[in-house]
Parts: sequence; C-alpha cells; structure tokens
Amino acid sequence: MSGDRERIEGVWRALSSATARRDSAAILDAAGPAVAEGLLQDCGTGMLVALGSGSGSAERAMELAALLSARDWDGDAVLADLIAHSVAATPTGRRGLEVELDSLTDVTEGGEGGWLDLATGFAWPQTLIDDDALEDTPGPEEEPARWLEIGMAGSKDAWQDMADFTDSAVAASARPELEQAIHGSGAFKRFQATLNRHPDLRVHWRVHSSERQTGRARAWLADAGYDAISPTRTAT
Repeated sequence: MSGDRERIEGVWRALSSATARRDSAAILDAAGPAVAEGLLQDCGTGMLVALGSGSGSAERAMELAALLSARDWDGDAVLADLIAHSVAATPTGRRGLEVELDSLTDVTEGGEGGWLDLATGFAWPQTLIDDDALEDTPGPEEEPARWLEIGMAGSKDAWQDMADFTDSAVAASARPELEQAIHGSGAFKRFQATLNRHPDLRVHWRVHSSERQTGRARAWLADAGYDAISPTRTAT
C-alpha cells in the first residue's frame, strides 16, 4: 500500500478542488475515483453542486445515492435522500443551508460544543465565542434566532470509528495491534501511535474518519431541520 497515500490524496484534492470551483465536468471526472476510495460523502457534496448547475448526471447521482444507502453510515441516508430530491427537483421538507461542513464537523466532534451561525454557515466553538472572537458579529445572546446551538459530543462515536476501522479489510495487517490499542484508558493516543507505526494505513484512516464525521454532521443538521448545501462562492 506504499502508493496509496499519493493516489488517495490526489483523488481527494481533485474532487475538493472541482467542488470548490463548482466545475461540474471536473466533479464528474473525479467522482468515479473518489467513490472507489470510499469518499462517498465528499462525492455527494460535489454531485449536489453539479446537479444544482444543471449539468450534473442524474443517472450517476442516483448510483451514488444507492451506494450511500447501501453503506448506511450516519448521515448517508440523509445525503442519499437529498440527492434523490435534487434529481427529482422536489423538496426534502428541510431547509437548505449553505454551511461550512468542515467547521461544523470541527465543532460537532470537538467535545466542547458551540454554535452554528445560520447567516454565514460557519460553526464556532464555544471557547472562541467566550473569547469574544466574533468581534462585530452579534452572538447567540444578542441575536438568538441567528444561531443554532451545538451540544457537547461524547467519545462513543469517535471510539466506534476506531473499532470499525480496526475491523475493516484495509486494516487487516495491523489488526492485532489496533485491537489492543483501542481498549482501556488512553485508547485514542495508542491508536494514533499504532497508525504511526503503520504509515500506509494513515490515509485510509483519514478517509474513514472524515466520512464518518461528515456524515454525523449532516445527520445532526438534518435533525435540526436543515440540509447541508455547499457554499456558492467560488474558490480562488
């Protein structure tokens, strides 16, 4: 697996760049390799952009929705439903929200809680709000209708991510070490230390972890009545 990191990172960059540029043709080109590497959530984000531009492929979008439904991790059904409704041009019953999923994931997985700014789609950790990092932006106390509270996350989901990765086919070569690492106090540090001894696995863990965390963020947002929509601005 020595070449996995370069290949997967290249596929990931191509998809992320195409999505940020809102380049539908490039998104569709990157989608096949991205799906093969398990990047279904990221691919779904790109596919929604392509569909929104009117130049996406309904057939390929529905194939992706089927893969998401079959995998059925947290948030996969939400994304599959959103894709299907986008193809059919029908509402999901939730409100579309342009959201910075990376920032939302940082807070939903960060353990300390925070707030999602519904006006900008950016999520703020509670510590930054407490430190007056909002500056001139009215905070949750000043303008509560603008903000959606993000509760503190426990460690159960993050531990399950490690356990499921340990059981995956890609982790077979290091499974005994990983199984030992994830049990008992200090599991998260031991897990990372074990990955450091198996650097060929790190990129696969990043894909696994990112997909799980992004899916949970989507599911959390859907439970609050919103669909995560990619911001419309173009990357420079």
